[in-house]
Amino acid sequence: MPRGGRHAGGADTAPNGIQGQPRNSPDNYLGNCGVTTVVHPLRATPPLVRVDVWIDNIRSAGSRSGATLWETQVLRNADGCDATIGEDSESGAAQYTFLGVQFDHTHQAVSLSDKFVWSVRAMSALKSLTIAEMEVVASRFLPAAAILCTRLCAYYFFIKAVRRRLSAPNRGLC
Repeated sequence: MPRGGRHAGGADTAPNGIQGQPRNSPDNYLGNCGVTTVVHPLRATPPLVRVDVWIDNIRSAGSRSGATLWETQVLRNADGCDATIGEDSESGAAQYTFLGVQFDHTHQAVSLSDKFVWSVRAMSALKSLTIAEMEVVASRFLPAAAILCTRLCAYYFFIKAVRRRLSAPNRGLC
């Protein structure tokens, strides 16, 4: 059996080099998206839609009608296993945390979670960070930027692109 991967219960590496933990099995993502090599044909994406799934990204391509059909299929799959997609008004959750942001519907408030604040305070000084560490910092600040209406996404993806560009020679891709 190969080292790592789902056979050994280890981490999986996506095509872009990002490594996921066993709890984030790519098969879960592939199954939820209806990728034909993983799911039963009745739950698969329509033939006109191509779906590429990575650990942190899903990309689809195809016709508008195929995408609409795929969306209907995904919602039907989710409903069949009692899963929710996005905010569900029937869930009854008055408070929940998502991506470091705490949503409180009782008080109609949005704030940063205590865990997020703790992780930001534990960070090193920005001047001494590597590109990889800077990417982590930027990803931690994305939820805060959304609450503060600050445009941080462009900087995050720039840092991510620089990191991939710098790591390509180390992986023998150049």
